[in-house]
Amino acid sequence: MTIRRLMPTPASVAWPHWLFWPALALYVAVLPVKHTIALRYLAFTLLLTATAGLLATLRRWPRFPLAMPWLAYGVVAALSLLYAASPATSLEEIRTEIVYGALVFCIAATWGRAVDMVRGLAMVVAGVNFVLVLIAFQYVDLDTPMDSVMKLPPLAFAGVNSNFIVSILPLLAFLSWDSWRSGARTLSLAIALVLIPMDTAALMVSYTRQTSLALAAGLLCWGVLVLRNRFTWRRLMGVAAVLLMVAGLFVAQMVRRGGDQGDVIELVRSSVAQDIRWQLWRFSVEKIAERPLTGSGFGRETFDKLYADFLPDEPLLWHAHNMIINKGIQMGIPGMAVFLALWLALARELARHLAAAPRRRALAVAGLTTVVVVFAKNMTDDFFVRDIALLFWLLAGSMIGSLEYQEGREKASGGPHRLSA
Repeated sequence: MTIRRLMPTPASVAWPHWLFWPALALYVAVLPVKHTIALRYLAFTLLLTATAGLLATLRRWPRFPLAMPWLAYGVVAALSLLYAASPATSLEEIRTEIVYGALVFCIAATWGRAVDMVRGLAMVVAGVNFVLVLIAFQYVDLDTPMDSVMKLPPLAFAGVNSNFIVSILPLLAFLSWDSWRSGARTLSLAIALVLIPMDTAALMVSYTRQTSLALAAGLLCWGVLVLRNRFTWRRLMGVAAVLLMVAGLFVAQMVRRGGDQGDVIELVRSSVAQDIRWQLWRFSVEKIAERPLTGSGFGRETFDKLYADFLPDEPLLWHAHNMIINKGIQMGIPGMAVFLALWLALARELARHLAAAPRRRALAVAGLTTVVVVFAKNMTDDFFVRDIALLFWLLAGSMIGSLEYQEGREKASGGPHRLSA
C-alpha cells in the first residue's frame, strides 16, 4: 500500500506531500528515543518546510484549533517568568513545551484538515512502534529485572517506554478497526493479534503499575462511548471482558514488583497506603497555597530548585509527580486552570463528532480515549513534557484536523460520507 493510496493528494501539492511523510516518519521514530535532539530538530524543520509549501500552494492559512485556550496557557506561563526561581530555565521549558507543542499541534491540524492524514499517521506510528518493541525484546523478556530494564540502550528502552505505548494504543485500535472496515483484513488482524499483544508484553516489562490504571480509565471511556452509541448485552460483555483483562495485568504487575505470591489484595492495599506520593502531594499543595496566584516559574524542574531539601534520601521525588499539581507549583492556581481548560477544550472539540458518521465517530472515540489515557497516566507522575507531550499534541492535532476534513466532505456531499482507505 503506497503513501499516495493512503493520502490521495492533488498533483499541485506533490512536493510538500512527499517531503512531509518522510519527515513525519523520522519525527515519530526519534521522539521516544533519548539523545536524538539533532534528528528531532531536523525532522521538525522539514515538517515546517512541507507545511509552508502546502499552505503556499493551496493559498491557505494554517489551521490552529483551540487557539484561545493555547493563548491563555502561553500568557500565564509567560507571566510566571516574573516570579521564576530560574527565569532562563523556565523560558527554555516554555519554548519546548508550549511553543513547540503548539506548532506541532498546528502542523498536524493543518495537514489533517487538508488531506485527512490520520490513517497515514497511524501507519507510521504502527511501523515505528513495531520496530522499537522488536528491538527491545532483543535485550529483555518478561523475567528481566527492573534495574536491568532501566539500563537498556536508548533505542531498546524506547520499545518499552510505557508513556509512548499508552499514548498510541487508541490510535492503533482505530487503525485496526478502520483497516477491517476498508477491507485490509490482514493489516487489521496484524495490529490486533500481533502488535497490540507485543505492546502489552512491553508494558509488563516496563514494571509500571500506573499504566494499567490509565488503560482502565481509557477503556472505561471507550466502553461508555461505545455503549452510548448502541447498547447491546454482547457489547457490554465485551467491554467488561477487556476491563477484567486489564485488571489482571494490574494485579500481575503488582505481584511482579512486590515479589509476593501471597494475599494480592493486601499487597495492593499496603502498596497504595505506603506510597510516598501522598506525602509529596500534601507538601506540594501546601506550597501552592503559599503562592496561589503566581507560582514559581514554568518547568518541571522548578520544584527541585525550590525544594531540593524535601526528602533528600528519595532522589526520584524532584517534582510533584502529578501533572496538574506541577502546574500549580509553576504557575499557581491560574496555571492549573488554563492547563485544565486546554484539555477540556480538546475533549469538547473531539466530543462534538460523536454523533457523526461511523468513521468520524470512531476517530472521535479514539481521540477521547487518548485524552483520558494520557491524562490519567500523568496523575501519578508527570511525563507530559518534551517527547511525550509533543507526541500527544501531534496525535491530537491530526485527529482534530482529520475530523474536520471528514466533516467537510460529508457536508459537501450532502450527508455522511464514507471515506475509502
